[in-house]
Amino acid sequence: MNDLIKIDKKYPECTGIDTVAWLNHVVGDHHDDWLAFLEKLNEQHNEDLRANTSPDFLHYFCERSPYTNRWISQLQEEIGMYLRAKTGQVYVPAHVIDNVYNHEISFSTVFQYQVWVKEEDAQRHHKTGEWYCDEFYYRDDVFVVTELHSGCGDVRANYGVPEIRGPVDSLCDARFLDWMIGWYITTSDGENADEDGVYSTGYSQNPTYHLTEALKGGAMRWSERYQCFVGWLNGRAVKMQPTCEAECN
Repeated sequence: MNDLIKIDKKYPECTGIDTVAWLNHVVGDHHDDWLAFLEKLNEQHNEDLRANTSPDFLHYFCERSPYTNRWISQLQEEIGMYLRAKTGQVYVPAHVIDNVYNHEISFSTVFQYQVWVKEEDAQRHHKTGEWYCDEFYYRDDVFVVTELHSGCGDVRANYGVPEIRGPVDSLCDARFLDWMIGWYITTSDGENADEDGVYSTGYSQNPTYHLTEALKGGAMRWSERYQCFVGWLNGRAVKMQPTCEAECN
């Protein structure tokens, strides 16, 4: 079974992509020294506060962690500083921050992200002055800043510390933009039951939904014997294995 997919045996429609495993596979593990970089900024912030606090009130002083409690949008300058120190090159954001929640997805956890490209690969908007790169998904040596939702509460809040991943060459080739699972369907004797790939990623906007609609009774169930989902499709008993495009890399 694919390590990038989380199987839900009780609720098949909830089977999806393991977000953390997928990110690690597609754009690499997060940079540990980025968190250390933020912690140093926290320390400097607290030292400055102490220096500007009256001696009479120092016993009330509480250390704060402003940099590790900020969103991606609040760390733009710090991200640029870190990437320049890391690579020796100037990096800029290629687009506004996006949230996968606003799209068709199969992720187990919602996350926000922003791609950073080398300054030479980007340009400034003539009105707003903001950086952008129209084809950032084809650029080499890009970094992806991600912010995972905690799983609790409103998706408009409750996100963790932003993480930096990369560098990556061509996010498109890495399958970074493929966010849905598809299905590989065979008959009981191993014959391909979906030769046109109707229920595969790319053909359908939501393969799981369309497959469920086509199944007899809209039902699929997990089979311990076959270690896959089973059901009836077009009058035939079929086996159904969830697939993820990133597994091809």
